[in-house]
Amino acid sequence: MRQRFLSFLASTEPAPKPRGAHLRAPSASLAASATMSRNQVVIKATPVGPAEAHYTQYTIICSQPGTYQWWVAFRRYSEFVTFRKQCHKTLKVVQKSDHAQALAPFIDALSALARCPFPPKHFIVDDATILAERKAGLATFVEHVLSSYDDASRLVTLLGVAQRVLVDAWLRLATAFLVVPPDARTSRRRHTTLCAADAVCSICLGSIDDKGDDDRRSAGAVFETKCHHHYHRKCILPWLAKTQTCPMCRHRVVSGRWY
Repeated sequence: MRQRFLSFLASTEPAPKPRGAHLRAPSASLAASATMSRNQVVIKATPVGPAEAHYTQYTIICSQPGTYQWWVAFRRYSEFVTFRKQCHKTLKVVQKSDHAQALAPFIDALSALARCPFPPKHFIVDDATILAERKAGLATFVEHVLSSYDDASRLVTLLGVAQRVLVDAWLRLATAFLVVPPDARTSRRRHTTLCAADAVCSICLGSIDDKGDDDRRSAGAVFETKCHHHYHRKCILPWLAKTQTCPMCRHRVVSGRWY
C-alpha cells in the first residue's frame, strides 16, 4: 500500500492544454485586420432635451487612415441598434445570394462586424456606468464598421454589375449612418505646407510641430479643418464634442483632413 502511494505521488499529470488552443481563430480579411489597427474613433456622450424627454446624443469623431480624412457624426443609441440589425439582415441576404462565392470577402467583413461585442440595452436612465460602457462599446463597433467599409469599397471595384448590387447597397447604408463625406472615399494624402500663423494651435497656443510624446507615436496628430486651420488632435477633439465650429473663424466644420 505504502509503495503504491509513493508511486502515486511521484507520477505527474500531463500539462493541461492552453484554453481555446484547439479552437480556430475567427476568419477575417487581412485588409480588415490592418485597417482596424489604424482607424481611430472617439465617441462623446451629451444629454439632450428636458428631463421628461431626455435622451443621450453620441458624437462620433472618425479618423480614417486610407483617405487621411476626419469627420463628425451624431447618433442616438437606438440608431446604432437599427443600423446593426440592418447589417445582420444584409449578411443573411448575401449568404443566400447566387453570388455568395464571389462575395466571400464581403461576407467575412460583415461576419466580423456581427461578432463585434455591442453594448446591451438598459431600461433605466443612462448613468455614468452605462454611458462609459456604451462609449467604449460603440467606439469599437464603429471601428469595425469602418474596417468593413474599407474592405467593401475595395472589393466593389473588382466585381461585376450584378455582383456588386448588394455591396453597393450596404455601402450606401453605412455612408448614411456614419455621414461619411465624399472626400473620405476619393482623396489621398497630400503634402501640406504650413505658414507661420498655421504653425500654432489656436486652442493651446503651442506649436503644431510639438505634438507631445503620445501624439508622436500615433497617426492623425494634427487635424486640418475645411477652412484650412490646424489644431492638435488632443486639443480639437474635446472642442468638436461640444461644438462643430472652427475655433479660429467660427465656420461650421464637421469634416477635414489629418496628418
